[in-house]
Amino acid sequence: MGAAVAAAAVGLTACGGGTPTPSAQTVLGLYLQAWSGRQWATMAQLVAQPPADFTSVNAATFKDLGVTTASFSVGPTVVNAQTATAQVTEHLQIATLGQWSPTTTVTLIKQAGHWLVSWTPATINPSLSAGSHLALTTTWAARASILGAGGVALAAPEAVVNVGVEGSRVKDAAKVTSVLEGAGATPAEVATALAAAKVHPTFFEYVFQITEARYQQLGGTQSPLYQVPGTVFQHTAMRAALTELRLI
Repeated sequence: MGAAVAAAAVGLTACGGGTPTPSAQTVLGLYLQAWSGRQWATMAQLVAQPPADFTSVNAATFKDLGVTTASFSVGPTVVNAQTATAQVTEHLQIATLGQWSPTTTVTLIKQAGHWLVSWTPATINPSLSAGSHLALTTTWAARASILGAGGVALAAPEAVVNVGVEGSRVKDAAKVTSVLEGAGATPAEVATALAAAKVHPTFFEYVFQITEARYQQLGGTQSPLYQVPGTVFQHTAMRAALTELRLI
């Protein structure tokens, strides 16, 4: 129904002999009605000099975002002699997100006595420009605290060090074994890592993990563990129970 009404309106604008010319508000309403129905061809008829990629850009936006339904609400239209502008709120139902309601500005211009939408990619969304597109991405929020009775934290991030070996740097395997076992690694952990390091001499081969506190207690960068050629380190963090007993 929307497509038929919009097409009829475009036909009226081309007629003479006293046919009323649709107002800027009317043309905008027809454009938004066609937009909500994905009637790209009808929308193009209401645009002043639509670019060759008009349909593909509009269609791709709905597809990329996963829009299932769309509707629009319009603020006051400011009309001057040859231009008109209106704030439009888009109510987009996105399959994996829910409703998203960005606001854009739609501009119309008067050509040969008829109002038409002056379209650019920014008409879809103010952040768009020629050649750009919208995309839906997922960003994980920071992990919430694990709380017990009374809101007491049960776990908190803890700095740890992954200790490993790199085969290409090992000069004395026996010495590497000695310092690693002296720092707390088991003979099996060391032997497994050194064997793997011979196969992949440029890889980080994990041996064991210690807390940052233990690493500093051993001497940090001044410790035999750090100084012996062949050991390598990855500093990271993990969530640890505050009630856990740790031997450091």
